[in-house]
Amino acid sequence: MIYILSPYNIDINTTARNRILSFYSALSKHGLAVKILNPPLLARDTEAKSKGILKYEGDGDDILSFELRENKIEQLIAKLIGNGNNRKATTLLGFLSLLIKGCDFYYPANSLKEYFKSYPLQAQDVLIASGFPYSLFKVAAELAREKNCKVILDYRDPWTYTYIPLDSNALIGRIKNKLQRKTEELCLATAEKAFCDSEPVKKLFPPKYQDKIGVLLNGANLQVIKTERIIAHYPVFRIVYLGTLYNDQLTDLSFFRALSHLIASKQIAQGQLEVLFVGSLSNALLPETIINFGLTEFIKITRRLSLLEAIEIAYTAAAFLHLKYGDRTEIDSSKHLDYLALQKPILLPSSDQGNVEKSIKEQHAGYVCYSENECYGAMQELWEKHQKGESFIIPRSERFLYGISREAEAEKLVKVVKRLV
Repeated sequence: MIYILSPYNIDINTTARNRILSFYSALSKHGLAVKILNPPLLARDTEAKSKGILKYEGDGDDILSFELRENKIEQLIAKLIGNGNNRKATTLLGFLSLLIKGCDFYYPANSLKEYFKSYPLQAQDVLIASGFPYSLFKVAAELAREKNCKVILDYRDPWTYTYIPLDSNALIGRIKNKLQRKTEELCLATAEKAFCDSEPVKKLFPPKYQDKIGVLLNGANLQVIKTERIIAHYPVFRIVYLGTLYNDQLTDLSFFRALSHLIASKQIAQGQLEVLFVGSLSNALLPETIINFGLTEFIKITRRLSLLEAIEIAYTAAAFLHLKYGDRTEIDSSKHLDYLALQKPILLPSSDQGNVEKSIKEQHAGYVCYSENECYGAMQELWEKHQKGESFIIPRSERFLYGISREAEAEKLVKVVKRLV
C-alpha cells in the first residue's frame, strides 16, 4: 500500500491539496493501491482560517480520515493555543518545539502514529510525506525506521538547506534552521527519495544528497483549465495576479508607479482598466500601497477563491502579473505554469534574475523589465493592443501544455514508487 500523508485536511483550499491530489490520481491511474491519510479539520487550524474550505468531491473511499488522539502534551498545547488566535502562545510553543523536538509542531503527529498501531505498516508499504510542516517528515521517517518500510519526502517549501521562507526574519530563520538541521539530515538519510520544486532549489542541497533529490515542479492545473474558454480579447483591459501575495513582493513598487503613469498619460477611465489580485486579501500591505498610489478605482483584491473560480477570472486576462520575491532568484511560484497554460502575456515589472525571467524568455511568454520605464513601455504596448481589439493569446501545442502539467510532473513520482513496491 502507498500512503500519502497530507499535511492538512483535504477540504482546505490550498495548493498543497492540488499537488497531493495529482499524486493520488497518477498513482491510481497506474493501478497502484494508494490511500490519502487525511488529518481532522479543527477549529484552531490556521490554514483553514486563512485559505478557506473547499469540499473535496472526488472518490472518498481512498481518503482515510483518522480521529485526533492527542497525547497529554498535545492536549495542553491545544488549550494554550485555543482557536489559533493566541499568537504569542503559538509562537512560543513553536519555538519550544524546535528546541525540544528539533522540528515544528504538527498537531496530528501522535494521531498518525496511533493510526498505524491499529493498521500496521508492512515492509512493502511506501509513505509519501509532503511538507511543510516538516514534523510530518519526522513522523514519516520514524515510522519507516520502526516498520522497515519506504518513505519519500516531498518538499513543497524550503527547510534548513535552502532559502529562508518568505516574509521571515533572516536572523530568526537562521536560528530555526540551526535547531532543525539534525532532524532534516536524519529524515533525508531515511528517505529513499526526496523531491523539491525547482532545479535551483535542488542545487542548494549539499553534494552528498544530490543523487537523492529529484525535481517535481508545481505543474499547471490542466484538469481545470479549459483552453477553449480562454477569451482572446475581453472588453475590459485586465491584468491579473493569481494567489498569495507576500510582503517581500511589495518592496519593489515599479509596477504601481508605471501603472499610475500609464493611466495618467493615456487618460484611462475607471472601468476601462482593471488590475485584479485574485486571492491576495490576506496581505495587509497591498491595500495601503493601492491607496498611496491613488489606484483604488483600478485595482481590486479578492478573497481566496477555489481554483475553478480563479481560473474563470483568469480566462478574461489580457496579461498576467508576476512580482519578484525581494532579492530571491530561486523561487518557482506555483502560479507560473498556470500562467503559461492560460496562454496570455506574462509581465515581470522588475526582473528576478532567476527562474521567472528565464522561463518567460525561453518560452517567449511576455515581458521581462529591468527598469520602471521598461515596465511602462510594456504596459503601454499591451494597452495599445487592447485598444486595437487584437487577440492576446499566445498559442501553445497540446504537447507543450501536457509537458508543464501537474499530471506530467506526477509521473516522475510514479516511476520512483514503482521501483520501490
